[in-house]
Amino acid sequence: MQSKSVLLVEDEKILRENIAEFLEVKGYEVVQCQNGNEALVQLLERDFDIIVSDIVMSDLTGTQLLEKIRTMKVNKEAPFIFISAKTDPKDIRESMNIGADDYLPKPFLFHDLERSIQKRLERFAEVKSTSQSEDGMYRKVNELSPAEVNALSLLNTLTKTQKIVFEKISKGISSNEIAEQLDISVRTVLNHRHNIAKKLQLQGTYSTMRLGLKLKSNTNS
Repeated sequence: MQSKSVLLVEDEKILRENIAEFLEVKGYEVVQCQNGNEALVQLLERDFDIIVSDIVMSDLTGTQLLEKIRTMKVNKEAPFIFISAKTDPKDIRESMNIGADDYLPKPFLFHDLERSIQKRLERFAEVKSTSQSEDGMYRKVNELSPAEVNALSLLNTLTKTQKIVFEKISKGISSNEIAEQLDISVRTVLNHRHNIAKKLQLQGTYSTMRLGLKLKSNTNS
């Protein structure tokens, strides 16, 4: 099996080299960058399976790097993990809201980072599978209300993580079960559900689940 590639962006040299050595022992191919601008050069030259980045860096912050990546033609869908000494819940929430897939406060165990990488790669594979089936899943809309038809046209505004949460909602999976399956907190799942409903312009506690179940029913009929 081909090694999964990791772009590691960290300005602290010793920490960066230690993380890289650990991941390489675990079978990953690691490309190291000491700042965001170096990372952008690498991202334009090749594809990466996952990106791990610090936030506080001198030339380009991790959040700025992520925002640039999400507008690129290549690597924009790659899972992204923040590692940072910033532990304020507000900082973590803002990082997740701009499209990060996970956030590990420093100091952290390298095994926890590896576990997060594995989980994000599994989720990304599931997202790709979901995307490939979207055309069939959302084809029939004759039983949808006008608001739900409008929501259907806005599905492409969801992030990849929101898409996978919506897919699980469509299967009738509870927030607790989604949190367990995706290895995230229930609070994060609820935040995703709120943001999904907001993006789809749906009102009501169960509106997102109702739309998802209708679409799933249409696909299976």
